Amino acid sequence: MSTSSTAAITVVKSAADWEKLLRSGDATRLIVAALMGSAAPLDAQLLDLARRYRHVTFAYINVDVVPDVAKQCGVPAASAGSGIHFQFYKNGGKVADGSDMDHAALVQALEQHQGPAPAGSPAGSPRGSPAGGAAGGLAGHVDLAEYIDKSSIECLNQATHHTVAHVFAKNPHFLQSDVDAQLILSIRFTQNVKLSGLRIVAKSAETAPARVRTFVNRAAGLSFDDAMAEPATEILDFTAADYAPEAVVKPLRFVKYQSVYTLTLFIESNLADDDITEIEQLVLYGQPTETSNMRDLKVMGHAHE
Repeated sequence: MSTSSTAAITVVKSAADWEKLLRSGDATRLIVAALMGSAAPLDAQLLDLARRYRHVTFAYINVDVVPDVAKQCGVPAASAGSGIHFQFYKNGGKVADGSDMDHAALVQALEQHQGPAPAGSPAGSPRGSPAGGAAGGLAGHVDLAEYIDKSSIECLNQATHHTVAHVFAKNPHFLQSDVDAQLILSIRFTQNVKLSGLRIVAKSAETAPARVRTFVNRAAGLSFDDAMAEPATEILDFTAADYAPEAVVKPLRFVKYQSVYTLTLFIESNLADDDITEIEQLVLYGQPTETSNMRDLKVMGHAHE
């Protein structure tokens, strides 16, 4: 693998590598191990955190490649599945762990055990990204509007004169529900994408969505009865704070959206519990799958930043 000057993720290729990493360098330096199987792509937020928290050592452990290391860490390959298990080490001992931690939880753990990112680190946050910019500070994550097949978008219970047709761009139009507050949006992408967050621009606080259920890669359409009965990929609860200008991006559980070709959004309710839901704009953030690879990793043995 090639070495990147912007990332500090070390690939652990053997038990000897892992032992060397645990015992090398400053004993007060935090080591974060990301253990995952071959089926789990490297989480882009981890690459971003490695750039920001340069005073932390980040290690990538493929449990299928080094099962002995996984066993030593107490995470056998069979239990890793397609998720990511994080472990935090200091002075040779484990101080914390967790599975499929979101951005906020990772940042909290990093700052609890090692302190804030050093001054001058690249900025990054899961919230507050403008349309067209990087989502949540994740490198390469942008507004995915150009990857949406606009001709195939469907929306159930949309008002005749306020349809979904223009909701993926900023314009005077808006989407409005018809007979009640619920909407189902079915979105198809022109290529597989990874999703990291979404932004809903509300027409008003009262008519803004309150609960949104996501469904990934459904083969058939979703009815309102199906949407209430079937397990969702994720349930997102919005408050008025999610529509404030400084909180415009709602982070998604990135590990659940690694190869998405269709996304269905069921808007279950709105903040006022009224019969009308209105959306001025919907922005989906992420990256096309082929742009996300492992080239930013550096092989064990290269010096840490």
